[in-house]
Amino acid sequence: MLFLISTVEEHLPLGTNEWVPVVDAFNAEASKNGRPKQELEPLKNKFKTLASSTKPTGDPTCNEEIRQAKRVEELIITRAAQCAYSEMDSDEDEGNGVGADVELSDEEVAMSPHRDAGVEDPEESMDTVFSVQCLSHVMCTWYVEQSSRRSNNSGVLTNRQSKGRPGNPLGGSLSNFLDLNAQQEHDREQTLSAFFSAQVIDAHATIHKLQAEVARFEGGVQSKILRLQEEKHRLENENVSLKSEIKILQLRIDMQPNRCTTIPIRDLVGHLINRLSISSTNS
Repeated sequence: MLFLISTVEEHLPLGTNEWVPVVDAFNAEASKNGRPKQELEPLKNKFKTLASSTKPTGDPTCNEEIRQAKRVEELIITRAAQCAYSEMDSDEDEGNGVGADVELSDEEVAMSPHRDAGVEDPEESMDTVFSVQCLSHVMCTWYVEQSSRRSNNSGVLTNRQSKGRPGNPLGGSLSNFLDLNAQQEHDREQTLSAFFSAQVIDAHATIHKLQAEVARFEGGVQSKILRLQEEKHRLENENVSLKSEIKILQLRIDMQPNRCTTIPIRDLVGHLINRLSISSTNS
């Protein structure tokens, strides 16, 4: 799993096409280690599920894989913001044309009184780039910390943009950035929904299997109880029969006039008494 996270960090994919190199690198490593290859969507969903996981309740430490996945997710969001600003700069270049003078806003004119028309100060250009990067970082941090309230914030920002002056490239870029994040959040929710649905299906299958096992066990216990009851009745009948034989032999002994024939009969009675004792013990 850590190799998947490091591979995603190396490419920082934004769209489906950019996930192809990640899948190729992961499958190449899996082939070396004798593991099965993965498809694009399952691998992508696996990373997003890991990045959206939370720390277990009561555990003071967070899993290393979860922490690294969340860090890479923030890098992907930062790259998305940078791409949005790059598109904004590209749109400005196409609108002004090559070599055309760039119209400055009122704020830019007030902040740059010493700039000559058509001449760009290199130090101010570097400051502008640095400001854009800082703003991008702040926006990404805001997204991570306020993800639970993204829908409300997006609505407020959209209303503010609609009230601003027309043709504001920063407002359009911010709207595109929030739309991209909303799509990523939607994909993450779909992934979690599919994951938990699969867990519920597995749980139901396990419950049905255990219920069948319990029913089979109860059937075996009932059949064993019936066999023991039948054996008990048989031994009770045998016990009654032996008692009857003992009484008959005792009567014969009492009625026997010759002492010589009395001894074998008494031995037979003792044998029957032993059988009766064994039968009583078994029952």
